[in-house]
Amino acid sequence: MVDLHTHLLPGLDDGPSTLEESVALAKAMAAAGTRVVVATPHVSSRYRTSRADIAAAAAQLREALISAGVELDVREGAEVELVRTRDLSDEQLRELRLGGRQWILVEPPLSRAAGNPVAEIEGLVARGHHVLLAHVERCPALRRSPDSVRRLLGEEVLVSITAASLTGGFGGQAQRFARWLVRERLVHDIASDAHDLEGRPPAMSDDLQAAAIDFRALRSQAGWLTGPAPAAILAGTALPPRPRGGMHDAAQRLVRRSRRWMTRRRQWW
Repeated sequence: MVDLHTHLLPGLDDGPSTLEESVALAKAMAAAGTRVVVATPHVSSRYRTSRADIAAAAAQLREALISAGVELDVREGAEVELVRTRDLSDEQLRELRLGGRQWILVEPPLSRAAGNPVAEIEGLVARGHHVLLAHVERCPALRRSPDSVRRLLGEEVLVSITAASLTGGFGGQAQRFARWLVRERLVHDIASDAHDLEGRPPAMSDDLQAAAIDFRALRSQAGWLTGPAPAAILAGTALPPRPRGGMHDAAQRLVRRSRRWMTRRRQWW
């Protein structure tokens, strides 16, 4: 699996406090089947993390993982708070891209009092940036206006959700919206958003297996959303075709059959 959203680096945000904790978290990720991970510490009003901070912590972690024999490819990025992007120059934002390539992981507002972030996201795109929206299902404003997610999507905006949301880890509203996004094929990445081994563990594989038991739309997409799609995002290349199947395709086939039937009916009459 490729995990584009993790808080793996020590001492930078609300993730691990020490290098030892970071190594333990990395071991758990590797054991769960993750092969490539992007360390995305918060860059926000609370955490004024710099590009230099990220590079130094990542280099320290990579060295420790080699010493510990942990096979995990750690890349660099950041989770940039949307309102913080106002204060960062375009050059600073480019330095925070996932893997140094094309996409910036942007955190939409989590406050219920926040307004709809569509205009601000569009403004970021107008500045020339490609935006991967983090845990969209947890943004109350976007939950209240799901069509705004459709409006945003395109070559410059993609959607990521957190695996734990699919099993109710962030509440019923987030779960229902996450599943709706998957069912409507509006998701391009599923990540762990792991912070630690207890409260926010790297249980992406377990969460997906549990969700797939009663969520058929996920079954055909899970592999794509945790492998080829995030790998392409990280590489800055075009996304591979989404696999077919599931309820969405069944509904589309039904619509096409209905249209053909109506066409024939008009011909008969």
